[in-house]
Amino acid sequence: MLESLDCTVDVASHGLEAVTMVKAAPWAYDLVLMDLRMPVMDGIEATVKVRRELGAAGPPVLAFTAEVGSEVREVCEEAGFDGFMSKPADRDALAAELCRLTAPDYTAVRAAKPAAAAVGKAKSSASLSFPGGVGDVDIPPPSL
Repeated sequence: MLESLDCTVDVASHGLEAVTMVKAAPWAYDLVLMDLRMPVMDGIEATVKVRRELGAAGPPVLAFTAEVGSEVREVCEEAGFDGFMSKPADRDALAAELCRLTAPDYTAVRAAKPAAAAVGKAKSSASLSFPGGVGDVDIPPPSL
């Protein structure tokens, strides 16, 4: 689905690999789509690590999970995720969230916020880049 939105996708097979990829080239990623349940290091711990080590220089991180519920969302927010999306995702909803999290006004607001630091417990992580925008989806970024 991400490729159909004209996203360039790098895939990490576990959380530690995702952290390593993002730390090596944080400028290369407009957004990290992070699954909460992964081997080696879960998505919450991986996001906390990225936030601690890169702060505002790191890309926005979107939690992408089959888990739902307010407590899971709260843990994600405390860990420093920038958004939350449940699986399976609707293409238009995903495109809207990608636009929101990569909009210049969002990234400026995000850079001004202090990094969250919490370690929580929570298969794959995808880091994205959108060189040509987000496909043929015409959805204006929501206001903050």
